[in-house]
Amino acid sequence: MWKIMAVAGSLLFLIGCSTGNELNLVNDAAGAVTFNFRANLDTMWSATRKTIKDIPNGEFIGSGTFWLPGPYVGGTMPTIPALVFKQDNTRWTLYFTSVITKDGTYNVFLSATTSDGTNITSP
Repeated sequence: MWKIMAVAGSLLFLIGCSTGNELNLVNDAAGAVTFNFRANLDTMWSATRKTIKDIPNGEFIGSGTFWLPGPYVGGTMPTIPALVFKQDNTRWTLYFTSVITKDGTYNVFLSATTSDGTNITSP
């Protein structure tokens, strides 16, 4: 009987700890983007998606770099905004795209949206 109660209590504890918060990363840039979030580096190749789940509530700072594709010259990478998870079931989507200018400069752009209504687009 005690074993059943211990297992049931453990399950209730684990279910109660899940926030349902998610960060969706979408890379539609021509080259790879490396994203650093909560001390984890994820390299996302062009045309890939990744979801990070069960993020605790709080404010997090992420950073990113890009891999320069082909014969293009250096460009820019936007600053990633502070990702705020104020309440459970908050969802962020970071959408990376790129543009190659006439002079061959490669620029990465970011559109960030969240379920709390904040929308941020890099210039």
